[in-house]
Amino acid sequence: MKKIVIIVFAAIMAQHSVFAWGELGHEVIVEIAQRHLTDKAKANIAHYMPYDLKLDAVWMDIHRRDKEISFTHYWHEFAVDDNDTYDPGTARTLRHGDAVQSLRAACYILSDYKSQPDSVVIFHIRQLIHFVGDMHCPVHNKFPGKIAAKKCTMGSDLTGSFHYFYDASPNFLFPEMTAEEIAAKLDVLSKRERKKVAAGDYISVRGHRDYSAALYEWCHDIAARNRGIWDINESGATELKPDTMELSRSIVETDLQYAGYRLARLLNELFGK
Repeated sequence: MKKIVIIVFAAIMAQHSVFAWGELGHEVIVEIAQRHLTDKAKANIAHYMPYDLKLDAVWMDIHRRDKEISFTHYWHEFAVDDNDTYDPGTARTLRHGDAVQSLRAACYILSDYKSQPDSVVIFHIRQLIHFVGDMHCPVHNKFPGKIAAKKCTMGSDLTGSFHYFYDASPNFLFPEMTAEEIAAKLDVLSKRERKKVAAGDYISVRGHRDYSAALYEWCHDIAARNRGIWDINESGATELKPDTMELSRSIVETDLQYAGYRLARLLNELFGK
């Protein structure tokens, strides 16, 4: 098993970049969401994207450096303060935006999707299915004073960065499993529990929906949980505990699970009319 994990990680690191959750993690989130879409939402989305949404799970990563959408490059994370409250006032966020602001805008536009050009709807669905996932990734929550080592080891066999290890965490924790198999393993909450996880208010503004309140509430929940990775290894650590991934399993599994349920809620409310 150890050899399999090493091979998987080596393959991931061989790519030019590793992004939040990697392809596997994002596909798991989208698969969980798709398992809970209403027939109406599925049909309306299929009008624009008549294929498995997992095919576009990492579209925003693949194209983030394309000139036409290079402005989205910094939208894959968000910052919080010492109380795990969303902080929109960091210099980076003020200058470039973040995952929360991108989701707020996408939901606002998609709440009136029938009046939008097809290309606009498709682009913002791609934002939605990707950035809901990104905001749940442990190393895509920026905490004050926490430093992720650019180079570190995990055990005697693996060298990378703190950020890369967590981006690849689904591959470490679920070797040889498909996105569908992982989704089936994690999708275990009752309807009442799923509703509680995805709860959060929105307001209507001239026929559009502003989900800021829900997004801010989710940020707090996500950050309060993901702060736990810094209890496993200290900020700036260059020698991570060999069992770091296993110690992080509960955090990672909950993040993947909750992201899927929250994505399903947004897609159902926006396209289920």
